[in-house]
Amino acid sequence: MTKENKYIDLLALQGVTEITLPAVTGNKWSQSFPLQKNVSFGLEVKVEGSNTANVGVDVEHSNEDLTDAEQNLTNANYVVPDGEPEIAVLNDQKVFIIPFGPTPAINARIKFNMGAGNDATITVTRLRLVSSRHL
Repeated sequence: MTKENKYIDLLALQGVTEITLPAVTGNKWSQSFPLQKNVSFGLEVKVEGSNTANVGVDVEHSNEDLTDAEQNLTNANYVVPDGEPEIAVLNDQKVFIIPFGPTPAINARIKFNMGAGNDATITVTRLRLVSSRHL
C-alpha cells in the first residue's frame, strides 16, 4: 500500500474479530474514527451468517469525540448528514467495497441497520476503512 493509500481495520480498532448484528431489527455501530482531509474513502465490508443478509449501511458524522463508554452505542451527536441515503444494502455474503465521500466533520462511524429477514447469526467479519489521499 502506498503512503497515499491507507486502511484502518475497524474491527481491530474495536478490539474484536467480528461484530454480531442484532436479529431482525435494530442497529449496531462501529468504533468512531477521525476523518482525514482531502481524501476519498471506501468501506470494505463482509457479512456472514446462516441466511442471506439484509443489512443497510450508513456513515454517521460528528464533530464530537466519544468516550470509551460511549463507543458502539446510539449517540445524538453522531448523525447521517441531511439528505444522505444509506451508502449500501448488504444482501449477500461476499466482500463489498463501497465508495463514499465524507461530509465536513471531524469524526465518523459506521452504522448497520437491520432489515427484514435477518436472524441472530449475521456477523460483520471484515470492516476496513480505506482512504486515498488526493495529490
